[in-house]
Amino acid sequence: QAGILDEADMPNGLSGAKKGVLAWLIAQRLGINDRWKAFEQFWNVNSENLRTNHYIGMNQQQMSHFIDNINNIIR
Repeated sequence: QAGILDEADMPNGLSGAKKGVLAWLIAQRLGINDRWKAFEQFWNVNSENLRTNHYIGMNQQQMSHFIDNINNIIR
């Protein structure tokens, strides 16, 4: 409903950094230990790219607003 994922639960128009952060947040919420491999398979993306994009995203100041929005959605 928030438009972050499409009807197939794939990221909807998100930057690579936001995809990485989103995967990390969802995995944290669901208790998924091997988050990068899980989302590599689920979203059909390279796990190393996802991990790198997460790192990049976490170092962007504007990402805190995105993280707050996602945390409000997945609580």
